[in-house]
Amino acid sequence: MSAIGIDGTLERLQLAQGESKKHKGQSGIFEIETTDNIIRNDNQKVKSCRSPPLVSALKASAEENAASFHFPGHNRGQAAPSSLTQLIGERPFLHDLPELPELDNLFAPEGPILEAQKQAAELFGASETWFLVGGSTCGVQAAIMATCLPGDTLILPRNCHISAVSAMVLSGAAPKYIFPEYDPRWDIAAGITPSQASTMVEEAIKELEMEGRKPAAVLVISPSYHGICSDVNAISKLCHNNMVPLIVDEAHGAHFGFHPQLPISALAQGADLVVQSTHKVLCSLTQSSMLHVSGNIVDREKVCRCLQTLQSSSPSYLLLASLDAARAQLSDNHGTIFNQAIELAVEAKGVIDKIPGITLIDIPNFPKFPAIDPLRVTVGVRYLGISGFEADNILYRDFGVVSELVGTQSITFAFNLGTKREHVLRLISGLKYLSATFLPADGSVIRSVDVVNLAVFDDVNMVLSPRDAFFASKRKVSIEESLGEICGELICPYPPGIPVLVPGEVITERALQYLLHVKSKGATISGAADRYLSSLVTLLVVVVDMLFQSSCPASWWIIFRGEFLGCPYISRTYLALISTPVIWYKLQGKHKDRAHVLADDSSPSSNKSYDLAAESSLYYKAAEMYTYSINSAIMTVELADDSSIILHGCLLATYLSPTSYTTCTWHMTHPSIQQAALRGS
Repeated sequence: MSAIGIDGTLERLQLAQGESKKHKGQSGIFEIETTDNIIRNDNQKVKSCRSPPLVSALKASAEENAASFHFPGHNRGQAAPSSLTQLIGERPFLHDLPELPELDNLFAPEGPILEAQKQAAELFGASETWFLVGGSTCGVQAAIMATCLPGDTLILPRNCHISAVSAMVLSGAAPKYIFPEYDPRWDIAAGITPSQASTMVEEAIKELEMEGRKPAAVLVISPSYHGICSDVNAISKLCHNNMVPLIVDEAHGAHFGFHPQLPISALAQGADLVVQSTHKVLCSLTQSSMLHVSGNIVDREKVCRCLQTLQSSSPSYLLLASLDAARAQLSDNHGTIFNQAIELAVEAKGVIDKIPGITLIDIPNFPKFPAIDPLRVTVGVRYLGISGFEADNILYRDFGVVSELVGTQSITFAFNLGTKREHVLRLISGLKYLSATFLPADGSVIRSVDVVNLAVFDDVNMVLSPRDAFFASKRKVSIEESLGEICGELICPYPPGIPVLVPGEVITERALQYLLHVKSKGATISGAADRYLSSLVTLLVVVVDMLFQSSCPASWWIIFRGEFLGCPYISRTYLALISTPVIWYKLQGKHKDRAHVLADDSSPSSNKSYDLAAESSLYYKAAEMYTYSINSAIMTVELADDSSIILHGCLLATYLSPTSYTTCTWHMTHPSIQQAALRGS
């Protein structure tokens, strides 16, 4: 389209903006302001609707002439800080009330909260709904904790939100990652295809069935931050065929299913647990979300217990009431509330698509996925020779346009019920400026930084579980020295909050390259103790695996794992007691290719030292086994500071076979190890 054509479309947008005043207030039931694209109920309509139960209860309680001797300290606004009342007024403080009897109890609801949650469940199609005041982070954590026990396997995409990683720390679940579809042209990870989910679930089932177990749950993100939807229906059928619950992180899709042009909701596609950020596209207050359950696979009482563990015992009733109000707003205008927002987004895309050098994400970019949220507008700037961060800075600095998400190659804009037409015009003007400024005059196309080799999602080497790594001892090293070490912190560019390095994973060159690249382009790196990325936190861990070879096919063996807490250098070591003389120790991490034969004679030699770290600067020097039997052992561990700890343990469980593990408890008899705070399992 020529510049004249674009200007013609802009002219229609501007005409519509001017004509909005003529039509204001003429719709009868609704008052539609095209200028700010908000559909408002008039007073008559509001009075005829069922009042939101929690909103009504909060209003009635705030209007009481009460002699208040309860928290919070501002006492219904009487002592509210003046600096904040000048900003938001006194009324929010008047309604900032605690868990009074008439306002119900979030953890044992039987009044207005219960009724509000029931109405939400009815609207969204859930069996039960819980209001969340800790955002979708709390919902994801509760969903995983309710389905996964310590040691269970959780199947999830590698581009999961950081809340899923923290949930694995809390629950003790071990991840089995699915690597999502990735488009290097956009530097965007999409979602999980049904074939990917099928392969991973089947692999996990085969690996675990020998132990009589199966995957505890499958987690899917749909839609992604960019609005790309996975085939939840197909994945749900696959999970249910194996009696595995499906958790869907639908934080960006609370509005799905409420307009013919919007994708189908995860609940309508058979998901068992669905987490929604009601505050994102819908209109509740920031930090308020909902957790929905459907079907009978998930134990709802366990969900309740998890939520009580995770949520504040003093929830904000303003947040809770905003969830009730957002539900009522959606219910009162069911099927029509998004008409104006979708129309504006589609119209804007039509204009943006014609701007030279600017591209748009659409279904053809990700053909394996069923839908893309029409209210999520992602533009690419790679043909302009600039990064998304550079383009975003210009749009903000020169046009006052604030985006939702910035990437190396793109910028994402979230359209919603409050999007103003005049702001869309400003966005289009800004994109036209970028095109006119950076696109070569001769029409040739230049490319921004090539990120084909920067994708990190398929390059994961997990040495320890997130939980084990979280509680392990740590140290800080320079970023040059961190390569090959085990990461001790959760590092991700934010937004979108997708981890690049997770505690327990080996730090790779590709991960470091990606982090340094996005940081150089202006991204904010969250989770790193050093926000400048000159250093990283790594684990003081040397993980030792035992590989056994024996001519005796019926050899019994055992692996003992001990965790040393409070020691300055040692975090973990492994001791193996087997009935055959050949023992192999293989170091993991950056020393994973080194193996040591500890004994190759017919019987272990007493008083013989076996050096595990002669060539490296690891955190222990030697381990000496003085006694060798199936029931007991004494081991001396020398610390790097020339001190030592003597461990004397007795194995209580001794029934072992080549295909089964057993849990062994160590009874410590030497007084020196009490200070080491040894914890064995």
